[in-house]
Amino acid sequence: MLALVLFTKRNSESAGQSAPNPFLQAVYRFLIGSVLTSVMVYGLFDTVAQDESLDASMMGTLFLLFAVSVLLALAFQVITSHSFRRLHKYAVSTIVSLLVFVGVYFGGIYGLYHATASFSPATDEIDSVRILNDSIYYRAEEYFSAKTEKIEITNKEARRIVSDQLVYSLNLLETSRDRYWQSDLLTVPVAIKSGGTTHLRNIRMSQEQLSAIYDTVADTEDFRAVYMDLPQTISSVYANERCSMDSAEENAVYQALVKEVQAIGFDKWFAIQSSMGDRYEDYAYTDPGNNSSVLTHLTFRLYEGMQWYELRVPLDITVFPKTAQEYLQANEQLDDISVLIANIQKEGSLDKHDYLEIRFFNFDGDEPFGSVYLNEEIMSHAGDIQSFIGSLTDTETIDTTKPFYSIHYEDVTQMYEENGKDYWSEYTDYLCYCQGDTLPEWLLNLYSDAKITFS
Repeated sequence: MLALVLFTKRNSESAGQSAPNPFLQAVYRFLIGSVLTSVMVYGLFDTVAQDESLDASMMGTLFLLFAVSVLLALAFQVITSHSFRRLHKYAVSTIVSLLVFVGVYFGGIYGLYHATASFSPATDEIDSVRILNDSIYYRAEEYFSAKTEKIEITNKEARRIVSDQLVYSLNLLETSRDRYWQSDLLTVPVAIKSGGTTHLRNIRMSQEQLSAIYDTVADTEDFRAVYMDLPQTISSVYANERCSMDSAEENAVYQALVKEVQAIGFDKWFAIQSSMGDRYEDYAYTDPGNNSSVLTHLTFRLYEGMQWYELRVPLDITVFPKTAQEYLQANEQLDDISVLIANIQKEGSLDKHDYLEIRFFNFDGDEPFGSVYLNEEIMSHAGDIQSFIGSLTDTETIDTTKPFYSIHYEDVTQMYEENGKDYWSEYTDYLCYCQGDTLPEWLLNLYSDAKITFS
């Protein structure tokens, strides 16, 4: 762009040249040629760094990239000067400058790579570590990760884990970069302070090791304050199911959560956040007993200045009953049970193409929580299901002395056939939370037979 502007705005006495003076002409040619040459250098570095040989195919690709870079630079010279005069001299200078660029650029990044790889301090050589926030460009920062990344961790066990996993990561990277990135371990960004200098690294470690590092600071005042001193207001709430609330309702749900977090205390709240698994993936929550008392997952979005965060919470009905109640009353996307009853008892409903999931919360039973998916088997239980759903009622307050249900029904209304198979093209979706007096024996038997639990 700079070359184009100066080319169109230059003095008339420099007409016929690609730039007002020979030096700028060379600079423009170099900048144009260096674009593809940079790609060539990266390809060369990537091959060498993985200890792979430069076979004929790779050599041919690199040579082609370099040749095209030179041709593009010379094409610019010809187009802007409208002349082939002295083109051979321009070709020589362009080739020399790009070769020098390749040598300097490759030498620089290769040297930096080895300098980085050589940093593997022992536990006692590490002054402190910080677990950095892992936000990705288009996503909000996870609230607790962002707020705890400034806390320096000096505990010896935490420093040992970081030291060991840094050595492990370097060895894995030297062995195979593919194995490094395909590892099932987390890639955790850390700041390692050693000898007065802070080094930023991405190291591989397990969720258990990451949790062990956090456990070493869980008793500190600063760390606890991040988890317990929650923001007073939020901007919006999302759920991993149909959800629609106005701002007042969203705030009511959040305020109920804040109060219940204070009520359960740091240890329980931190355990819930820690048990949500890989903080780099979806937050699927199950406790050690495979307890499926989570209605849904809520994501609270909040802003501080120009930065926005996401605070994610598994809406565990046994831990956050008031928050769950506020959510059920506020979510305008939930259907009344009367609407579901009217549709599920119509003639032609509950055929083999429909989808039905019944989740039950039988708080005092031997099987307190579970799910049953009825798809191909719907026809054989249609009568039981219609009678059962017809007996349910909407709930204003969750009564833990009675079974509580979540029912998701997709009533397929239009099908089409392709290659001898039936596919649905239109369906009506229903989602209800409701209460019943008893847990039907047939439903419990289906669950016991399938042993399909919600997670």
